[in-house]
Amino acid sequence: MRKQFFYFVFIIILTPLFLFGCSTEQANVGRGNIDGTNLFGTPINASEISSDSTRAVVGIECTMDGYRSVGTGVAVADGIILSNAHVVGDNSNVTLYLVDGSKSTGNVIWTDTTLDLSIISTKAVLPYLTLEDKDNVVVGEEVIAIGTPIDIQFQQTVTKGIVSALNRTVLLEDNESYLQDMIQHDASINPGNSGGPLINRDGKVIGINTLKVSSAEGLGFAIPVNAAKNVIEHIVKDGTYTTPYMGVYGVDSQVAKYYNLEVNKEGVLVISIDNNGPMAKAGIQKSDLITSINGVPISNMLDLRTELFKSKVGDSMLIEYVRNNQTYSTTVLLTAK
Repeated sequence: MRKQFFYFVFIIILTPLFLFGCSTEQANVGRGNIDGTNLFGTPINASEISSDSTRAVVGIECTMDGYRSVGTGVAVADGIILSNAHVVGDNSNVTLYLVDGSKSTGNVIWTDTTLDLSIISTKAVLPYLTLEDKDNVVVGEEVIAIGTPIDIQFQQTVTKGIVSALNRTVLLEDNESYLQDMIQHDASINPGNSGGPLINRDGKVIGINTLKVSSAEGLGFAIPVNAAKNVIEHIVKDGTYTTPYMGVYGVDSQVAKYYNLEVNKEGVLVISIDNNGPMAKAGIQKSDLITSINGVPISNMLDLRTELFKSKVGDSMLIEYVRNNQTYSTTVLLTAK
């Protein structure tokens, strides 16, 4: 029997909201940096981590396809909140619920549905958390999840668990879409946790909670934050970011088997390409295996998009690929879509 996965949001609430009283008091905690500086300095215990981290987490409410949507976001830079694409869509206005009970507004300024990540800008003054590199995440380490399960009245709910596995590929309910390189953990998460942070003992965000197995307990999944880190750096520097267009979609060896394809080497197998896109113009073809970008090894689409997000429209990328067991390289000029 195929395990069923589901995203945590798109909740229609039929009961009244029970909101906290409003306050203008702002959290007074240390601020982290997206360059990897630890928000808290030396490692501290889980209760101290959750006490400080919840101040950087917001409940999110917006309208998606005519329905009220409830989710979570986490501040990762001044005025910048990271969440899931399926939580906020392309909304120009979302409501943010802060830990002190006050509300603010936000605006979605970047989204990537392939990775299910979105970035929201806000004028709310929030402490923010550091993003941890996925290479520093290990199986068995303790983590906490913070989110808004079920409804806003339960915002900043904290649960604890461990990292159960890494590099998971998840086939979604539509049997066509995949999320790759996921962090599996057993911290309790529920509808509304989507977009909330998975945090390690150093107080750093290692992933964004996105989905769970609906037919089992303790099988939750978070998206590593590596790709988002590059986008956030662009936005902090330039105030905006436009994702460059490559015109290609591929799968890794794990996903390839669902297409009855075999990949015997690490890389991204091209299964779809825009014949008028940058990749095609650079000579890349369907069935080519992309193995590196600018000298960085590529294992899956998350790796590919992480490297892509280091670049801007107008930049060039050096692509190494395999075709008929021969290795080639080409330069791709990135354009806007």
